[in-house]
Amino acid sequence: MDEFESIADKLKSLGVQLGIPKNFPATKKENYPIETVIADGYEDITPFGTTFISKKILPQGYQHGNTLLSDQVDTALIQQWAKFSSNETYDLREFVFLDTETSGLAGGTGTYPFMVGLGYYTDQGFIVHQLFMRSPQDEQSLLSSLSSFIESFKVVVTFNGKSFDVPILNSRHVLNGVPSPFKKLRHIDLLHLSRRIWRNRLKDRSLGSLESEILETTREQIEIPGWLVPKIYYDYLRSGDARPLEGVFYHNTTDIISLAALMNYINNMLLYPIAENKEKALDMVALAQVFEKLGYLDRAIHSYEAGLSQGLPINFFVRALLGFAHLYRKQGNWEQAKELWEKAAEYQQTTACIELAKYYEHVQKDYKQAQYWTDLGLEFFTQSTTSHYKNRKLQIDLVHRLARIKKKIQDGNQ
Repeated sequence: MDEFESIADKLKSLGVQLGIPKNFPATKKENYPIETVIADGYEDITPFGTTFISKKILPQGYQHGNTLLSDQVDTALIQQWAKFSSNETYDLREFVFLDTETSGLAGGTGTYPFMVGLGYYTDQGFIVHQLFMRSPQDEQSLLSSLSSFIESFKVVVTFNGKSFDVPILNSRHVLNGVPSPFKKLRHIDLLHLSRRIWRNRLKDRSLGSLESEILETTREQIEIPGWLVPKIYYDYLRSGDARPLEGVFYHNTTDIISLAALMNYINNMLLYPIAENKEKALDMVALAQVFEKLGYLDRAIHSYEAGLSQGLPINFFVRALLGFAHLYRKQGNWEQAKELWEKAAEYQQTTACIELAKYYEHVQKDYKQAQYWTDLGLEFFTQSTTSHYKNRKLQIDLVHRLARIKKKIQDGNQ
């Protein structure tokens, strides 16, 4: 605590206001208190006061859209993606899924988390707790309750939490002189992995979009859009009417459940990469690059093959050929790489011609073939509608390569 008190003292000396600002609206006498609106709530008593907490239990075998909520899965690949060290292996029972609702969407010291949703697995099933700040004066109590809940977990899972939720919570802990529980937790942010896996297929890779497009589930009419949440909370503080907050609790609960389901869905993709149709073929190409990044080259090859076998739009098809060829080149499998480059060259790909020129010049020492592919690459480059200004260096490299190869031929190397 001394460290945090010291930081708080320094901030005070610099004129930084700690806690909730004076102009933050105080809660009026509640005509419809939160306890009458959220029936599954209880009081958590802390050294700083009480926190209202909602608790929901989803039974074992709960199905969210097309995905089963289960802790009986091996998440080693996702942990590796999150750059956990090789000697770290965590069970899903040690994961806590977190999402906050705040007084604003911009972040910074003027943003206050008034609700923190936490989800985790137990023998009972999947539990969702929601810590709610009934009054601005209850912030220390909420943060104390949060610390008590989280201390038994090893990994926190969020969606954009590295950039938003956790930094806000850390700053609120510091400003209130309460030690942050997140310093000791490993963090998996599914936003970044989701963007990589579905970047070929989905323009919008928000959690809401992934719910409908990937998890195949929709929200009920009680749902409140995220942009409206801060206003509803401010209205509650001014009026004391907690009834509109029912939609906020539902919104946060669904975010937590979707986060846990998305974790299992991605995990199943990593374990069993199958392209069932052309849409999922796009996912397989992206997944191949994930496997390559993780060092699982055999799985990457399988994913490329699965994606290419289903048929892809031309632009993705060519990019997949080049990526697949690059993978074979890393393995030293030049023959397979050459076949893929030749296939890509049929679509007037200058990059494929350059790779073939490199192959014949440096591996095969066949300079006439190297010249052929360099000439063809220059021809494709000239015919390309891509801005020549942006690709000036590529053209210069091709010209230099062609001059070097011609000199080798003239010198009698072939």
